[in-house]
Amino acid sequence: MSRSRATAALVIGGLLVVLYVVTRLDLSRDTTSSVLVQSEPPAFSAYRHRVVYTFPGLELYLYRAYIDDRFNKNLIRIFGIEKKNNVSGNFRCSWSALRDGITVQAHAPAHKYMVDTSWPNWSPHFANNFDCPIPADDSPSHVLLSRVEDGASVTVPIELTPVRTPRRRLAVCVKPVTGGHFRVDRLVEWLEMQRQAGVERVIIYNTDLAGAARFVLGYYERNGLVQVVDYPYLTAILQKVNAPKYTPEKFYAIYQQVYLVAMHDCLYRFRKTYEHMSFIDVDEVILPTRNESLVTAIDRARTLYPHAAGLLFLTAWHFEDYYRAHDSSTGDKTASYLYMQKYKKATNPIDNQPKCVVVTDYVITINFHSVLDVFSKMYGNQRVSPVDIGYLHHFRGLCDAKFEKKTCMELNSTVRIDPVIPRYEAALRTSVGKVLEQLQVS
Repeated sequence: MSRSRATAALVIGGLLVVLYVVTRLDLSRDTTSSVLVQSEPPAFSAYRHRVVYTFPGLELYLYRAYIDDRFNKNLIRIFGIEKKNNVSGNFRCSWSALRDGITVQAHAPAHKYMVDTSWPNWSPHFANNFDCPIPADDSPSHVLLSRVEDGASVTVPIELTPVRTPRRRLAVCVKPVTGGHFRVDRLVEWLEMQRQAGVERVIIYNTDLAGAARFVLGYYERNGLVQVVDYPYLTAILQKVNAPKYTPEKFYAIYQQVYLVAMHDCLYRFRKTYEHMSFIDVDEVILPTRNESLVTAIDRARTLYPHAAGLLFLTAWHFEDYYRAHDSSTGDKTASYLYMQKYKKATNPIDNQPKCVVVTDYVITINFHSVLDVFSKMYGNQRVSPVDIGYLHHFRGLCDAKFEKKTCMELNSTVRIDPVIPRYEAALRTSVGKVLEQLQVS
């Protein structure tokens, strides 16, 4: 995965994060949560709970806790960030439970493990998860996580989990967005492409999005396509880590680990609302190869692979070089606000940084590209056919900003006019143009 050119921008954006986001929050207030059953999940605000729960004496920063009632057993799962080699000992969970009409304190061992240390493996901090088994009849509103050796503890509320009956079929989850560098026309085009593909909801985690892009998200929130989840946790973590001693590469790695926390928050917060979720960025889109919705393509893939917990979609790279090399002098008639249509030329789909559509009933942990842990060995990742099912379209600027020169030369030999992207041009020309005309902020 490329790190060089993105690193500086990520670090500068993080260091200049607007600090008032955290200072405005009521960090001391906790409220009891409960399971809510309704036709549509409510709008979510991160201000229900503390931004971060710190553990006394340890560089352990917890974010949220959830009850996982799948797999014929119940677990409390607590996600957060810890400093490498700083958190040790035996942990346990405690909660209030009703036994024969009497409220008692119940206890269970807490098992801690890292979500993914394989990349970025140089990070000084890693996303983690504590698992605590609880009886099926217990429904605690809070969990006390303590270290047995010294009794240090922290109380974390059990987060609200919206339920939709029946569940929707497909949502896209976008890792935290920061800064104000998003072009309005590209963001509108990306969202309209998701709608055209059959995505029912785009869930965007927002740390400090600024500029005109926030009006775009507001427009799509009102129209039901977008749900924004406030995510000041990233800001809080950047304030707590030892910034003066960290290189830009280490800050980049911390960002990725905090993103993993957000991705798992999205998975566990919305798993009872959506059957499938994909975790992609705003320069990517998964499209079906046939002239059908992505949901239909996913249904066909699941029929072919009933034990797939994660459906892996190969990547077609859409680099701007391909337009410059082939089309700059031919007179392009594509609407100026349709970036993806302009850069429709791409490589053949290859097994290079694929992205995954996960089956929310089967998945325990994930990373940026695939499923990591599942409840049964019979389930796992399954690569789907780009010819028969679909593939990922990744729009990534210039090739040499992502890959070495030799790799770019190899990729260039497979470039073609992508057969899928042009299918959406007419509909996008109308829908994107209409939204841009309404917004008047491009």
